[in-house]
Amino acid sequence: MPPTGLRSFFLALGACLTAGSVAAQETVAVLEVAVPSQQSFILRGTIPVPINTFPRADGLMPFSVRDADGTVVPAQVEAVSHYPVAEHGCDVVEVLARVNAPSDVPPGNLYRYEILDATCTKAPPALTGIVRDVLSTPGMVTMHSKDPFGHSYELDLLHGQGGRKMLKRGREVRQVRHSGVLTPTQPVAGSNGTLPHLMGVHSYVTAFENEDVIAFDLRIHNAVVDADPGTPLDDPMADLYFDRIELRLPAGWLMLSDVSDPMLGGPGFNNGYTEVPLVLPNADGSMHFLPQQAQFQRRFVITTFDNISRARIILQERGLGFAQAGINSNNVRYFSWWNPDTARYFAQRQRLPDLDHIGQGSVRVELENKYSEYRHYLETGDTTPIYPLPHSTLGWARPWGNPYGGMTSGVEIHLYDGMDVAYGASNEGYRFHQLKHRMYSDRMADALFHLDGEPTTLSHWLIQGPNFPYVYMLFYQKILFGNDPFGFSFAPTFQADYVQQAGLRPSYQAELDGFEPIDLQHLGRYLNSAKILAWLGNDALAKDDILMQAEVGRLSYHSYPTESSGNTIVSGMLAARQLVDTHPHNGFSFGRGQAWIMDAMACAYSMGSSAWRNESREWFAQIVDLAHDGQILCSGMIQAEHNYHWLGGSHRARNSVEQAMVDNALWGVLESVHMGTDPEREVKLALTISRSAYGMIQYPAWDSIGKGPWAILAVAPLNYDEPAYC
Repeated sequence: MPPTGLRSFFLALGACLTAGSVAAQETVAVLEVAVPSQQSFILRGTIPVPINTFPRADGLMPFSVRDADGTVVPAQVEAVSHYPVAEHGCDVVEVLARVNAPSDVPPGNLYRYEILDATCTKAPPALTGIVRDVLSTPGMVTMHSKDPFGHSYELDLLHGQGGRKMLKRGREVRQVRHSGVLTPTQPVAGSNGTLPHLMGVHSYVTAFENEDVIAFDLRIHNAVVDADPGTPLDDPMADLYFDRIELRLPAGWLMLSDVSDPMLGGPGFNNGYTEVPLVLPNADGSMHFLPQQAQFQRRFVITTFDNISRARIILQERGLGFAQAGINSNNVRYFSWWNPDTARYFAQRQRLPDLDHIGQGSVRVELENKYSEYRHYLETGDTTPIYPLPHSTLGWARPWGNPYGGMTSGVEIHLYDGMDVAYGASNEGYRFHQLKHRMYSDRMADALFHLDGEPTTLSHWLIQGPNFPYVYMLFYQKILFGNDPFGFSFAPTFQADYVQQAGLRPSYQAELDGFEPIDLQHLGRYLNSAKILAWLGNDALAKDDILMQAEVGRLSYHSYPTESSGNTIVSGMLAARQLVDTHPHNGFSFGRGQAWIMDAMACAYSMGSSAWRNESREWFAQIVDLAHDGQILCSGMIQAEHNYHWLGGSHRARNSVEQAMVDNALWGVLESVHMGTDPEREVKLALTISRSAYGMIQYPAWDSIGKGPWAILAVAPLNYDEPAYC
């Protein structure tokens, strides 16, 4: 249907700079969305694209959108992930456009908006005056808390001390990440005084074109590290205790939360402000407890009282569409996760499976039921013993899974996830993973942030010794013992001591403290929902969580000594490198822990800045060389582990599941990092993966009766001086 009316004329004249030909307005993709109940809304969704699509040298946006009435509207385009070759640009982008709901499609039914190969100019969003005032005026949106002595602390969520990072800026949305810490409103010295700060906060703030709505995604944490000796604002704290966490909004504004958990309070009005408890006080007068390195998330919007219905559309992600497979009028496949030419899902750049044998309707119903079930558990604090939520609400937390971070089971150990969400174009499926990621994050007390909001990096802790650089700590997901460069062991404890002496510890403390972070050998349990939110929603909070876990992994597995003497941690890459140098092509300890570290790093590399990618390439080169040089050539096995649970500990062995994880992670490194950028390592890596894959399906690894690889296979004697089994 051709564009009609004055709106189309002005759009074509001023915004959409097409070449005027039919080809220039070809449909290259579609976004399928359940139609919201509002007439006008911001459609957004992620689309995998060919090389050199975005960014463009001329600065134009590469796409427009055909609205429901046939008019062509300009689209904002944002980066999601990148090709390995920097000059090739993005391989996945987010497309955003203001559209109208189709008049003949009832709300809740699916509708496909066409994405057109029609360039548009870039422009900032036309924010409403009331939103501009809130964003630009200090003190309009603040967070407040009190310590055990009753001292007050606050943080301006729009003007934090730590830093400001622009994440998205175009016609439809502007998103900025602010970071900072709650500081005392009136510092007090002495044993009953104030701390330098309470919790840290990352606020991801999104404003929308012509909407009286501001969206907030928050990460609240006790994980700043002492990266700058010149300021106390990043001094690490001991376990923190606080009475509540409260938001203060301008008069006439209210907060709407994505879920109403038991600790969320109702609004109050005080001195011209609206006050909303994000975490209510404990009914028994005890303090809340936030362990060292712990973190938790909240998602909400603020809006005016007469705009609630429109705000809910944004809050509930009702404009989120999903790329779908199909063929355009020129018999060309749409850009989608199912198109072999644009199959760019996760670090492995996987093509998603066709689920037509299940049916989109069945997939959507199953995801709706799953979302409804787990939202019920989160919102009500239902204590019905059911995995993965066998525990009740623990203050601000509802941790996902069993307390032991290395739970023995294949439950939720998936190499790929979210295929059903993408195929089903399921809003509820996407929001289920928001809930799951939130509840998993409640237990991930392994965060390490700088005051500017960035995760800490390995390079920050390198010390140049007289002979070589070293990293002076024994670290494997956390400081194990010994030197603590982060400063956690030197944090002031006088407030925590007072809480214990006064009997103010919360009843949930021991239970919450018993939850370990998901360990590196099972990290996929935490990563998968974050990866789904990143690749299907371009979610900035989830992308930063992936980056944090990548840095934790790199701090755990690197090639540097841990002392100036040259000593190193036995679980690190340097120890493995030294073993492989002494006994090349004889297998070594290289399994699921290294696999999930590689996967996190490859995902972070895919979505990372140019500076981060440049800085991390050496690590990837080292991991490729290590796997190649340690692989047993005659059998293709890489892992040769001495484990008393495997074959009675009588041989070094390979676990088929762990080797599959390693192969998958190496494939992610190949596709995300080395393809087309490093010919030597590309060949090495392809050869290593090929040998391992063939090793899985031939004698002696293949069980011809069971029609699959042996679960545990002896691959080498315990003595490294003896050759591997061939």
